[in-house]
Amino acid sequence: MSDKEEPKEDPDHLSVTDMQSWLRQEIMDITKASELRMKQATELVIAYAKGELTPEETSQRLFEYEQRWGSALRGATAQPHLTDEQIVERIDWMQKNFGPEQGWKSLKSSRFREKEPSENER
Repeated sequence: MSDKEEPKEDPDHLSVTDMQSWLRQEIMDITKASELRMKQATELVIAYAKGELTPEETSQRLFEYEQRWGSALRGATAQPHLTDEQIVERIDWMQKNFGPEQGWKSLKSSRFREKEPSENER
């Protein structure tokens, strides 16, 4: 069979055409999601930097952002020292071991420094 020939139709499996259609849609969806995420994240940071949001409002909006979008690389962050394989391993590990709520707590503690309690809070 040449590279251009499509395998015989098999009702139990996706065709090459089906997979190509899926890939086109996946790329469009990923691109749009990235565009929307960046827009919302940028608007949040700009509003906070301009003083349009209190720290409490910012925390709430950040929580809502994470609830909507989740982590872009659940369980990992894009770091120059990490290989693609290491990032995928971390994503798979997080998916296997944590639900959404634990994922948010883990993300929050790993991405944002934990605030030290003030003298009054101790």
